[in-house]
Amino acid sequence: MFERLIRSSRFALLALVAPLAVATGLSACGGSGAGAGGSAGTTGSGVGTVQVVASTTTINSDGKTPIDLTVFVTSATNVAAKNVSVELSASDPAGAAGGVRLEVTRAITDDTGTATAKMSVLSDPRSRDITVTARAAGVASTPLTVRVSGTTLTVSGPSAISLASTTTSNFTISLKDSSGVPLGGWDVAAVSEKGNTLTATTIKTDAGGQAIFGVRGAVPGADTLRFSALGESRSVPITVSGKGLSVTPSSGFSTVGTTPVVALGTTAALQVTYQSADGIPAGTVVDASTTRGTLVPPSAS
Repeated sequence: MFERLIRSSRFALLALVAPLAVATGLSACGGSGAGAGGSAGTTGSGVGTVQVVASTTTINSDGKTPIDLTVFVTSATNVAAKNVSVELSASDPAGAAGGVRLEVTRAITDDTGTATAKMSVLSDPRSRDITVTARAAGVASTPLTVRVSGTTLTVSGPSAISLASTTTSNFTISLKDSSGVPLGGWDVAAVSEKGNTLTATTIKTDAGGQAIFGVRGAVPGADTLRFSALGESRSVPITVSGKGLSVTPSSGFSTVGTTPVVALGTTAALQVTYQSADGIPAGTVVDASTTRGTLVPPSAS
């Protein structure tokens, strides 16, 4: 009978992912046992308190090293309660696709009032909090929070880029799990705080765990690039330096394909934008010329 209960509980726990709650046939007795975390729940009939603790409140994202969970149950008179069935549940933001595994190692509480299990990460290496709750005879423990950690996001790239450059400056993002293994196929998001031009806002890492973002200087001065993936983020300060001059159609143009066109005998307006990381003195003159037609005026400030 004992063996049957364990096998039944183990099968259920192997499938445990947030937000499922799985009965394990655990029975607990004992007082306030030691552990890295956990606290007692509300007193109920027969069972006084239920507490779940972990050997450590962080778990590696590589899924290679499980942590130990211990459930303590006491009676209403604070005596270790044995042969009490306990339910365990885990809430994991990763969900069913890559959550956590709970494996029962003692399905019924012994004379010390404890039942035990192991928890490990499945296929999702993102940094996140998992909450574990134990229940016995209608009494729930205070949820125990376990942090999935060890995944790293690193950024390499220049500290300064040129304003209005025709080429991009590349920033390489690398993702690795807690064992240092590259993480391929995960989305990396990027944003420029000041609005400098990114070649993409989201890129998946390649087989080597890398994603490369190109950045073009569009706004002079200091900027911060922010990259995020798998619950990790990094902020990279950069400086956009130099000068830039751009000409854009303003009004009176039609288009052929993507080319602006001015019909013969008509007037069209152009907007000229001059940018400098060092600032632009008032009254700066911009001169212009054309190979056809007439510019009015030929210079402006």
